[in-house]
Amino acid sequence: MRPLSYSANATLQSCAQLYDFKYNSQLESFDVSVPAYAGSAMAEALHWLHTEGKEIWILDQVKAHEGAVAALEAAWGEFVTPPGKHSYLTLGHLETVLHYYTLERDPKQVLALSDGHKVLSEVKTTFDWPMLRNGELDMISVTGIPDLPAKVAGQRAVIDWKCTTMYVNDWWAKKFSVIGHQLRTYMEMLRHQYGIETDVAYVDGIHIGKKAAEGPKAWKGLKSVRSRLFGPFNFTESQRRETWEWYKVGEKQREFFAAEGIWPQNEGACSDYGGCDFQKLCGMSPVVRKARSQQMFRKGER
Repeated sequence: MRPLSYSANATLQSCAQLYDFKYNSQLESFDVSVPAYAGSAMAEALHWLHTEGKEIWILDQVKAHEGAVAALEAAWGEFVTPPGKHSYLTLGHLETVLHYYTLERDPKQVLALSDGHKVLSEVKTTFDWPMLRNGELDMISVTGIPDLPAKVAGQRAVIDWKCTTMYVNDWWAKKFSVIGHQLRTYMEMLRHQYGIETDVAYVDGIHIGKKAAEGPKAWKGLKSVRSRLFGPFNFTESQRRETWEWYKVGEKQREFFAAEGIWPQNEGACSDYGGCDFQKLCGMSPVVRKARSQQMFRKGER
């Protein structure tokens, strides 16, 4: 079986049946998730801004915006936003989001690490994470897509970009710092795969909802912001060990479910994230479920 990622293990812990659909059978909805697609395209533009476009950004915000838009357009491709709840998430909308990002943020807040060139942003990486347990060395393999190793306020950090239609504020960012399995994973990935030691982690929250394209006056008096770097989040060695154990438990659970050929459903997770796409499929008899899944969903590339 393939190494677990943060998303895969979180799905497994939430609902084993959902994990089986998404990661074993690799089923995806025929309808593209517009926010996810927009976030992926934005990540490419942000990567350009914070790497090869950084010097341009420091000297000329207009040219920096043009370069970021070019990266955004290349990532966006020929995609046409379908009508519906997220019909406002168009290429033009995201170009405006980038305009305010380059205008309102300090390009010198996040600086490149001298050895950060080792990490290719938005490229999937698998690493072996060793741990001493009961006096013996144990190992798990974890996969993930780190965003950016950088220096912030003199500290070596890993930064994760989060483009969201939700309002960005301290309450929103709290979920990443209380436990922070994803951030802890990226810190360990940089350590074991690239030899880069990091002190802290940050989340760069970027609002891409409808209000993201409105002028500064619309944001006055709000507790939320258009975008902000949240952190620093500092995780101790014992906390990182907890994340290792979290993956280890998931690994054992997955092996057990695979051996038994049974992936238990968890009805408590059906309403998570606005409702599971597979609810209708789960409600069908297991006898017809596999055949119907091929009609209702397409094969993805997870």
